[in-house]
Amino acid sequence: MVTAALKRSGLPLYRQLSALLEKDLDGGKYPPGSRLPTDAEFSAAHGVSMITARAAMRVLLDKRRIVRYPGKGTFVRADEDIRAEWGLGSIADLVVTGLQSRLVLLHRSLERAPEWVAEKFSLPRGSKVYRFRTARESRGERFTIADIYQPLHIGRLITEADLRHGARQNRLLISLVQEKTGIRAHDIHQWMSAALADREAAKELGIAQGQPLLLAERDYYSADGKLIQTGRSRYRVDHYRYQMSFSRFLAG
Repeated sequence: MVTAALKRSGLPLYRQLSALLEKDLDGGKYPPGSRLPTDAEFSAAHGVSMITARAAMRVLLDKRRIVRYPGKGTFVRADEDIRAEWGLGSIADLVVTGLQSRLVLLHRSLERAPEWVAEKFSLPRGSKVYRFRTARESRGERFTIADIYQPLHIGRLITEADLRHGARQNRLLISLVQEKTGIRAHDIHQWMSAALADREAAKELGIAQGQPLLLAERDYYSADGKLIQTGRSRYRVDHYRYQMSFSRFLAG
C-alpha cells in the first residue's frame, strides 16, 4: 500500500519517492558514504513497486547524489562539491524543483507591463501588471532568478506575506495562483534559449557579469485558453544543466 507521504501530490510516484529520499539525504538520515537500503527494501517501506523504486533511484543517480557498485550496493556520494541538477523538461520536473528548493521573494510591484508582456496578455500599451521577482536556493546557493508577470485580477490576490510563508516556499508561484483564484493551469508553453548575465542578474546569482545563463520563458494558460501567468527564468549553468528523461526510444 502506498504510504500517505506519497499520496498527497499529483506527481508520478517515482518522482515523489526520489524527492522524499533526497530530503532524507539532505537531512542527514543517510550520511555521505553510507550504504542505502536496497530497492526491494525501499519498495516495501513505501508501498510502491520495484519498478517505481528503481526509477526513483535512477533520478538520484542522474543528479549524482548516489553511486551504485555491482555486488556491493548503493551508497550516498561523499563528494563535497555535489550540486543539484534540475530537470526542466516537464511540469513534474518544475514541481520537484519547487519541492527541493526554497523560494525567495526579491520584489513585488505593480508596474507598467514591458512590451513583450503587454503583447502576450493583449493589453494596451501602458497597462499595468503585477511583477514578482523571485529566486530559488538549494543548500544555501541561489541557482535561478525569475521575473513573473500576472494580470491585475490575479496579482492583487497574492501578497508578499503569501510568498514568505514557510509552507509555501517549496511550491511554484502558479500553485499559489490556483489556491487563491481557483483557476488551474491547464497548458504550459515553454521556450529555452541562452542568455548572458547582466549586472543585476550577476549580483543576485553571485556570478560574474556576462556569464552564460539558461533562459526559460513560460506561459501558463487556463482550461479556457486564457493566459494567467507569464515569466522568464534565468538558470546558472556552471553547476546546473538542462536535464530531460525519455521513456521510449522511437526508431526511424
